[in-house]
This record gives sequence, structure tokens and C-alpha cells, in this order.
Amino acid sequence: GTVQPALRRQQALANETGFGGRIAEGLIRRKVEGQLGLLDRLPDSRTAKPALERVLEQLSQSSTLSEVRKLEATAAKAYWAAWRTLPVSFARKDRARRPAHWRTFGTRVSPLTGAGARKAVNPANALLNYLYAILEAESRIAALAVGADPMLGFIHTDTRHRDSLACDLMEPARPKVDAYVLDLLERREFRKEDFFELPDGQCRLMPPLTDDLIPTGPRWA
Repeated sequence: GTVQPALRRQQALANETGFGGRIAEGLIRRKVEGQLGLLDRLPDSRTAKPALERVLEQLSQSSTLSEVRKLEATAAKAYWAAWRTLPVSFARKDRARRPAHWRTFGTRVSPLTGAGARKAVNPANALLNYLYAILEAESRIAALAVGADPMLGFIHTDTRHRDSLACDLMEPARPKVDAYVLDLLERREFRKEDFFELPDGQCRLMPPLTDDLIPTGPRWA
């Protein structure tokens, strides 16, 4: 794409003019709607559904970016709690050799960081992180294709070495990735060779599993 100076100027000023809040509300609304559509497939969705429905109602009344961020966090807490007991299947010969915390989804917050999902410690969260990284790359390409600056975000604040706009653009597409991971967990028995554990407890993906995930880029584009 061609750099669009006028677009980038509007993008940089969007949070001051209030337009950034309108964009953020639209992106998060689509994300929460997507999450709500997946709840019937999750084992612990009873309390999550009314929580997400309330968030959607409150989003229409939100007037500031701060309110949108708080509502997104409220939805995320309820949504990921519904994933907690989702099982992860391993081949029979490998099942007993995998740690207990690898055999369910668990918490989205990594115990290695205490905040956020970086440094996943089990296969399910490592799968999500890997696919989200592909989605982020596609989101960066999408921003550049229309001449926008991938670093100037609305929901995500300015951070060195982070494409904040790409992270914003990921939001409504995240439930699509989540649905793909749900399908994968439902149909696939994993092997011990699919993952390895670093000395600090991080869980990483290995080929040929990664070979199956890399071609999903066009799906997220």
C-alpha cells in the first residue's frame, strides 16, 4: 500500500478528537459478539453468557476509551473463565507422561508473567498464542495495505516495539482463531512430540504441528 499522510494524521489525533473511542467501541463490540457466539461450545459458560450480554449493553452507552477498555477486560475475564476446564487430549501412550496442567485449558493468565498470556505454560494456550501471532502479522499487513501506521493504535496504548493498531485490528478476528482452536482440541489427539517445555515452564509448539498452523494465515487475512 501507499502511505497516506492525511490518514495517519487523523489516526494520530483520533483519541483526542473522540473518533478513536468510536473505533474502539466498534472493534470490541464485534469481538464480544464473536465470543458470545462461542459460549455454547464451552464447558463453563453459564455465568459467562449474562456477563457478556451486559457488556454489549453497556458498550452502546460508553462514551470514553477508558470505559471501552474496562468493559473489554470484564468480558475477557468472564469469557476465559468458561474455557478453564476444556480438555486437551493426548494419545493414550503419552497421556500419563504429560503434566496435569497440560490436559486442560486452565487460566489464560500465565503464572510466569502474572499478567497477560505471554509465556504460555500449557499446550492450549500455546496454540492460541501461536495463531494470534499469525493473526497479528496479517493485521499489520492489512494496516499497511490501506496506508495506515500499524503502530498508532486506539485501544492499545503506545508501546515501543509494538504494532498497537495491528493489535487493535486483531480484536474482532480473535474469536475466529478461538473457534479454530476449539475445533482442533475437539478433533485432535496430541502427542508428546507436538510440544516441548523450556526450563522455566514455558510450553512451545513443535513441527509437524506448527506446519499445520502456519498455512492458516490467509484465513485470518
